[in-house]
Amino acid sequence: FPVTIQSTFERIIIMRGLIIGLLIMLTCHHCIAQCENCETPIEVAINGDFEAGNIGFTSDALFVPAPNILCPLCPENRYAIGPNAQEYHNNFSGLDHTNPGFGNFMICNGDSLPNAEVWCQTVNVSPTTLYTFSFWASNITYNTEPHPYAQLQMRINGVLLPDVYEIDGDWEQISVQWYSGNNDQLTLCILNQQTNGGGNDFGIDDISFFTYRDWE
Repeated sequence: FPVTIQSTFERIIIMRGLIIGLLIMLTCHHCIAQCENCETPIEVAINGDFEAGNIGFTSDALFVPAPNILCPLCPENRYAIGPNAQEYHNNFSGLDHTNPGFGNFMICNGDSLPNAEVWCQTVNVSPTTLYTFSFWASNITYNTEPHPYAQLQMRINGVLLPDVYEIDGDWEQISVQWYSGNNDQLTLCILNQQTNGGGNDFGIDDISFFTYRDWE
């Protein structure tokens, strides 16, 4: 049956509803248009947060399992995977980067040889694609006296990147970009170039190698 608008008030209510509906349509259209340029990260590194333990990578250092002996990381060129550095060495202090006290990170008593491979992993990549290689590092030596700090450097497919990062404080992120070229695999490494012992101790966490693809 026909509807009769009885008053100016009803006309205003109807017009208001039409305007709100039109604004919603325009807003949704704008959101869809924006998302045509949105991107989502694609991670290719495995176990970069060490939550799966001591798997997915290689190291020149000797792995130390759960701290069932006194000071298992007292010898140099050793590493452990755990939530608390002090459990492995009484002069260490440090917790996981993202979940302090509960999450795992790599706890290292550094070697005194140059080009020491702390962490290496081979990853599958897409050719002709730009990737970001990043990780977090911290000094874990609990010592206010002057002492040597880790000097970390990245290497990709045998190519040493020019920058060397001295790890002298709390968690800091190190990040570079790399073009994959014609490669469908890349070998990533984090090296320690510090050649002095007695304080060359550090943590590594949240290693990432990722690119972006268009949001779908």
